[in-house]
Amino acid sequence: MRPPAGAPLSLLYASQPFPDSEPYAEAVSVIMRTKDRALLLPRALRSVLAQSFTNWRLYLVNDGGNLATLENVLAPFRNDFGDRLSIVSHTASLGMEAASNAGLAAASGRYFAIHDDDDRWDATFLSRTVAFLDAPENDSYIGIATGCDVVQERIKGDHIETVAQFPWIYFQPPITFGAMIERNQIPPITLLLRRALLNRIGGYNEALPVLGDWEFILRALAVGDIGALEERLAFYHHRLSADMPVYANSVTGGINIHSETRAKLGNYIVRETLQQQPALLGVLWPVLQAQIELTQKLESVTEELRAIRQVTEPLRLVFALLRRLFRKRGA
Repeated sequence: MRPPAGAPLSLLYASQPFPDSEPYAEAVSVIMRTKDRALLLPRALRSVLAQSFTNWRLYLVNDGGNLATLENVLAPFRNDFGDRLSIVSHTASLGMEAASNAGLAAASGRYFAIHDDDDRWDATFLSRTVAFLDAPENDSYIGIATGCDVVQERIKGDHIETVAQFPWIYFQPPITFGAMIERNQIPPITLLLRRALLNRIGGYNEALPVLGDWEFILRALAVGDIGALEERLAFYHHRLSADMPVYANSVTGGINIHSETRAKLGNYIVRETLQQQPALLGVLWPVLQAQIELTQKLESVTEELRAIRQVTEPLRLVFALLRRLFRKRGA
């Protein structure tokens, strides 16, 4: 229904409540996918167990991994989990998005989170995010994302070594559709979503080898807003190198396939939009042309800076040498 003329902005832009699915067995369903990552999985399990908010259940999807290895990893944690652990096991790997959907099919929580087996949460992550979505004033939000730190690490034998830790700079609240189309600002570990969302947009796209989380969030934003907490309450782990491919990140271990999938996904979105609204080409064309011109200018500036650096590099070395000489004389 069109708002009446002169309606206040609060009415023009008001969002409708997003009803939660009921009944639900637990407040939060935590979906964790894993396959033969015995070195990383215990850290993720401890992350869930450490939550100050306790009304959750973990759905651990063993996506084609060795069951005996998994049971050995789980053994020390069985008492701590009690009856809050469900295992879904595939005899062969079906892929990340199919594993997510398998976990969601088994789950029955009011909210859900995808907790990768190499990432972790701050102990207050669930308490802060659940409180946000539970608040009546936030009932129109389909989910909530938090800030996070990137943790760069490498694996040496049976040891995980932290190399660096810094804020994820791409998280720039408020979360907008335009910014998310440009790049995924929200790693899965930072996100809590309403289960009712699945009734509107379905599950994860199992045809995508990577970037399934990004495509899912784009579909989610088409039906509602995602709130933001700027506190860094999650830790997004990246392996700089790994002795075994099983421990590689998809984001660092498959850069080429990420680029190819991103291009295909972007083309698909534009193609579908133009098929439904061909007249939008008149809007898209100048925008795309402006983007091309901006890219060309940035490339030109980059080349100029590279040329300047080549000219000034010998001078920089000379000045560095002079500084060392003056320091020695001063000493």
